[in-house]
Amino acid sequence: MRRNLTSLTIMMAFAAGPISAQTIIECSGSAGKAYYFDNDPQTDEPTGWVDDGISAGSVVLVRNGEALDIIIRDAFGTMSASAEGATVVLLEFRDPFIEVLVSYSQGAKELYTFDLQARRLIWSQHKFGVMFDKAHTFLADCS
Repeated sequence: MRRNLTSLTIMMAFAAGPISAQTIIECSGSAGKAYYFDNDPQTDEPTGWVDDGISAGSVVLVRNGEALDIIIRDAFGTMSASAEGATVVLLEFRDPFIEVLVSYSQGAKELYTFDLQARRLIWSQHKFGVMFDKAHTFLADCS
């Protein structure tokens, strides 16, 4: 029953007309692996694979009018993908999954796959030419 209600709520959120920002799903801190392409600035050794994540943060998928947005809270604060100038695109909604692609003009790309049934998020980011070159994949539980 919970899955049917959740799916119905999501479909109504996508079909509804312009309204104020509406949270579709909120996920807690993320954990996973990251690959750093740059060398360690102190040792000049390749960094490679490391455990990584956003332990005390969150990832929130919101709908604002006809547009989607990803809101990330981490140690640096709260950031809206669209407010940062990113293009946020719904790739697919195939119950129970919502796939969203975020593309920043500075070069970072992010793919978010929300599982509405298992209440989980798996997301990946690839960024190059911005502070440091990194790719990661994280998993988070959602409420």
